[in-house]
Amino acid sequence: MAPSRNLVLLFFIFAFIFLTVTDAAATDYWDKQQREHFARQKPFLNITKISQSDFFLFKKRIEAPEGFYPYPAEMTEMAQFLSQWQVLDPTSPDYGGMIEAESGQLGDVIQTDNTQEAIVVWCQYTAFTGDSITHRQNIDAAWDYIMNFPAYDEEGDPGDDYYRDHNCAWALWGEQWFRWVYSDTTYKWYADSCAQYMMEHRLFLATTAPSLNAFVTGWMAGNLYWYGEQNSSQAYMDSAL
Repeated sequence: MAPSRNLVLLFFIFAFIFLTVTDAAATDYWDKQQREHFARQKPFLNITKISQSDFFLFKKRIEAPEGFYPYPAEMTEMAQFLSQWQVLDPTSPDYGGMIEAESGQLGDVIQTDNTQEAIVVWCQYTAFTGDSITHRQNIDAAWDYIMNFPAYDEEGDPGDDYYRDHNCAWALWGEQWFRWVYSDTTYKWYADSCAQYMMEHRLFLATTAPSLNAFVTGWMAGNLYWYGEQNSSQAYMDSAL
């Protein structure tokens, strides 16, 4: 007697499940060498230093699978986008600062945290491409603004330090990247001052906004510990912990 259609269908379902599970169980974990070998076969995964001419052709040369993006090209676009929103009028008191938003109520707001974030992006672009010229004016102008409006002097009531601490953490990030890329220690004193400010102005979680302070505290601690590692400062690392 021939088996029913339902019985045959059930058989194939169980067979499929069995083969899938046994295949997954038999798949070995890839070690570092195997992962590196796989990456070499997929050019769009290789985010390494390439020539400037190749860099700008990267999006055309690499046909990445749908849903993937050529990140070198994305880095170029991000760096260029940020340069469009920097105040570069030398007569403006906000020269070098980053505009908070493209339009609306924040369209006229210039802040130090965004300016320090932009330095990180421009320096990472420089490190990746080897192009130390395209955004150097942007970086120098940003430092001019930051020197006029340092992170520890940003807005906020006395004793309400979350925004100043947030800015100070970005200062460590920006200065360290600048120092790495340009071998320039001009602003190390500033980063050290920001680190000291965070050590002396810790946030308390027993406030009306504990979630905000907890978030900023995590941001402070992570950057302070990282900066301490990079500069062999046990004091910074201990304070972060």
